[in-house]
This record gives sequence, C-alpha cells and structure tokens, in this order.
Amino acid sequence: MYVRIIDKGECFSTTGEQINGIYANKKTWETYNFYPKNGMVGEVVAYKDYGYILKIKNGIYVPMTYQGVQEISYEEYINGLENNNCTGMDEKQKSINDSVDMINNISGYDWERKSKPTILSDSWGEELKLILEAFDGELPISSDSWEEDIKSIFNIKFTTVIMYKQEFNGKDFLNIAIPIINNLRKKLNDTEIEKAARIIVMEFNSRLDIGLSLEQIKLFINILVNY
Repeated sequence: MYVRIIDKGECFSTTGEQINGIYANKKTWETYNFYPKNGMVGEVVAYKDYGYILKIKNGIYVPMTYQGVQEISYEEYINGLENNNCTGMDEKQKSINDSVDMINNISGYDWERKSKPTILSDSWGEELKLILEAFDGELPISSDSWEEDIKSIFNIKFTTVIMYKQEFNGKDFLNIAIPIINNLRKKLNDTEIEKAARIIVMEFNSRLDIGLSLEQIKLFINILVNY
C-alpha cells in the first residue's frame, strides 16, 4: 500500500516504534536532516491501531494517523518520490517542536520511555474526542467576560486530557491552545488575540510544578499568536 502525506501534523515524532531495529522518531530523522512534509510519499510497512508506519527512504520511517495520509497508486508513488528530499524542518516547525520539548521537560514527560503513541481507541477515547471538539465550532464567549470564558474553555479541555490520559505533554498543549486562538480570530482584534494567548499561557503555567520563565512565557505567547 502506498500513501501521500496530506497533513504532516498527524505524524508521531516521539514514539518508541521500530522497524528492523530502526527507531521511527525524530531522533533518527535528525541524523538525516529529515522532517515529514505534506506531499511526501511512502510505502506502508506496518499497520498500527492509530494508523500506519511509512517508509520514506532507507532508514527513515514515519508513524502517521489514518487522517494524515491519502492512499495513492504505485504510479503516483513513483512520481512522488521526488518530493521526499531531506531538507529538515522549517523555522516555524522547529519553533513548535522546541516548544513541545520545553513543555515536556518542564512537565516531566519523557517520550523516549513510551513504547508507542498514546491513542485512546475505546469508548472513553471517543468521549474524550467529543469533549475536546465541543468548542471547536462557535466559541461560547461573551463580549463583556471573554477573558474568563477563555480560561474556562482552556481548563475544560486541559482537565479532560489529564483525566483520560493521566498525562499531559507539549503536543497536547498546542493541540488545545492553537484551535482556541484560531477560532477567536473571528471575534477579537490583534491586541485582544495577544491578550487571549497570554491568558491561556498563564493559565497553563499555573498548572505546572515548575513555572515557565518570563522568556518562555513570551515564546509561548508568540507561537500562539503567529501560528
């Protein structure tokens, strides 16, 4: 089976998955200056409960969810191999990955000890997905109390992830915070968006055992505002 990557955000860069003794994660990718990009093609070499592991090149394997790829023909795969050049990650992706690593370090989450991605596939997982998506439509915020509304929405999602997964990592934070901010762009001006980002970051910071530094807070706000 051959596929094309259509959403690079659906890759798992921090897993303990292996193919023929080679780790399918960013530690291995870094040795090739590689990072998944949309348009790359791969051969499915392993089927998992969360999706597939793709072979992009010799020594480079990428775990992807079902949603992140599109099945293609062998001819399309051959024609698409020219898109598989190793050019590393762009500055935006690097900034996001650095932030994820920072959150993981602060929260004590050690992805290298995980054997596989944490995917909830039973009914509890479906409930979690429904709750997390509950506010991805029109956010229920009012014009006179939107700051408190944003706090509430973030905390509902944050608490839900903690309750179901019993852990919280950097990618979880971005998966919660970025859709909230992007949704708010329909309602708030640029100054208010920056304030909303600060509210979310400070609310997250209050949950950490070891708080973020002032520079880290500024970095996280900047990522949310400019994503």
